[in-house]
Amino acid sequence: MRDFVAFCTLMACLIVSVAAMIAMFKPLPKVGMGTRKRALGGFGVAFGLFVLTAIIIPPPAGEKVAAKEAKAASRPAPEKAEKAEKPQAAEKPSLGIDVEEFADRFNALAVKADKPWRISNVTMKGDAFSYMLNDRIGLVGTVRSDEELTGVVTMAGGDGSLGSGVDVFMVMGMTYCAAAGIADLKQCGGPIMPLMKDYEEGSEPLKTTINNIELSYSRSEQMGNMFSISPVS
Repeated sequence: MRDFVAFCTLMACLIVSVAAMIAMFKPLPKVGMGTRKRALGGFGVAFGLFVLTAIIIPPPAGEKVAAKEAKAASRPAPEKAEKAEKPQAAEKPSLGIDVEEFADRFNALAVKADKPWRISNVTMKGDAFSYMLNDRIGLVGTVRSDEELTGVVTMAGGDGSLGSGVDVFMVMGMTYCAAAGIADLKQCGGPIMPLMKDYEEGSEPLKTTINNIELSYSRSEQMGNMFSISPVS
């Protein structure tokens, strides 16, 4: 879980940095960087996200191994023969689907909702991908070695209108339903609404768990709405 959260904050850092750099030359009022002063503030937010990533990222494997070896050396030698080594730990949990199946489910929901959003030709970069549905809505996901999804983050911003607010709500609900295998649009918004309603801007993300899937929501003026889905560890 820490790996996934660290990846999300790093991706957010990169996105904000690029947006701030562009805003220095071409104002981006749609993302809250309509002036150079706000663009400089964007660099500050990006730096804060970088620091947060450095804090939460797990220690390198080498440090873990060294710590284990030091702990083992401090123990008295066992009198009996050591037991056979334990099997390697299983891979981290997944959502049970790969990127292609997630995209097919999401696209089917978009057709039912009469929305133009479609996911196609996703390009993987290592164990992760990012995909823009339009200039305000993007998805970031991670996979494990068998290509099954281990998490999806929806980043969406509105323009202050009722219609854009509805779009933000709908795309987060559809992301949840696609991950959970729910085909009924009427069931997509139920878990999302309480998170959006109860969240206080600037506070820690609100979380809830449904059928072994953890949902997390937060929002800010700089990043807009962030909604993440991951399997319970």
